[in-house]
Amino acid sequence: MAALAFRARAVWAGTVPRQVPRALRGLSGAANDSSVDELNRELAELHGIGTAPQEEPLKQPDAPRPTADSRHAERQAHAPVMPQQPQESPLSTSLTHVDDSGRARMVDVSQKPHTARTAVAGARVMLGRTVFDLIQQNAMKKGDVLSVAQLAGVMGAKQTASLIPLCHPLSLSNVEVKLALLADFHALNITVTASTVGQTGVEMEALTGASIAALTVYDMCKAVSRELKITDIRLLHKSGGRSGDWTCSS
Repeated sequence: MAALAFRARAVWAGTVPRQVPRALRGLSGAANDSSVDELNRELAELHGIGTAPQEEPLKQPDAPRPTADSRHAERQAHAPVMPQQPQESPLSTSLTHVDDSGRARMVDVSQKPHTARTAVAGARVMLGRTVFDLIQQNAMKKGDVLSVAQLAGVMGAKQTASLIPLCHPLSLSNVEVKLALLADFHALNITVTASTVGQTGVEMEALTGASIAALTVYDMCKAVSRELKITDIRLLHKSGGRSGDWTCSS
């Protein structure tokens, strides 16, 4: 029996089989020898035969729960790209006609592109009933007040650079002067539209045209009344240029 156990140990010392050899299992059952059975158990435990532990599959880490920020980022990533709308450039917060030392200067517009620009300005002359009736009847001694004022508005717009020191001389494309008698107020309404294709706006041309037209009405009518009042000289609308379109709110 000792020789048999020694032989079994020699067999196991060679190559390690995945299962207990049939010869040993049969020998253990045929001889009914407890020593052989004990030897077989020891060999099986020594070499891990039989019920070798199975490797557990790797556990996948749990996916992180979506947060409000992650859901927002996902929606943004899949959102359609909308074309950006052009934004109107804000007005300057500093005086452009003053240099760093506080001295007056003309603004350099040489780097600006030539674009179509339009400006509309208005003025009103409060006439009173007597003067209003004379203008309406074209009975003023100096002549046709409305026709002369209309021409004066055009000429005034063209002379803006000569009257306003830091204005750029512009090549005006058009100047239109409209006059309207307001019976309810005994007043004359003046509207001047100036247009150009250039590197700077025509707001001053429109304002100057409206102002000169109003002053001309005063000059034509001052012999009858010195109570005439010039009011509401203001810019009504402008378009073109870096700052885009603008319209007076009142």
